[in-house]
Amino acid sequence: MADVSDRWTRVQTLFEHALDRPEDERSAWLRAECGGDPDLYREVEALLEGDRERHPMFAGHAADLLSGDELADLLPTREGERVGAWTLGETLGEGGMGTVYRAERADADGPEGFRQSAALKLVKPGMDSAAVLARFHAERRILARLQHPGIARLLDG
Repeated sequence: MADVSDRWTRVQTLFEHALDRPEDERSAWLRAECGGDPDLYREVEALLEGDRERHPMFAGHAADLLSGDELADLLPTREGERVGAWTLGETLGEGGMGTVYRAERADADGPEGFRQSAALKLVKPGMDSAAVLARFHAERRILARLQHPGIARLLDG
């Protein structure tokens, strides 16, 4: 498992450093950094491509679309409360950025519903600095592109 973790750390580091370079210099820089590892180059390039292809749905912030009361309704902090299509379960973990809950599809028992479990991360109220939001959006973009059994898969953002 350490090899997968080490590999992911290397991919993430190269991705972040590539983003600091002018776009027209990234490919050459990345080829030099990856040396003789074409798979590493392709993994990082895929992340960079995903970063370039931003979906318009993710261009703004939910807070810009909702009133204060509506936004508060979307930030439940207790088991059994609903966030979009998800019902929160127990807390799985807490960190500086937010809280992660076990979640189930809220419409799982409906006539056309289906069962699905997930971990749902809620950013703490007040954690809306540009740096924190940029980190959260980068995490979302990265997770949306990854497909590996040892890495969480993004279901919704």
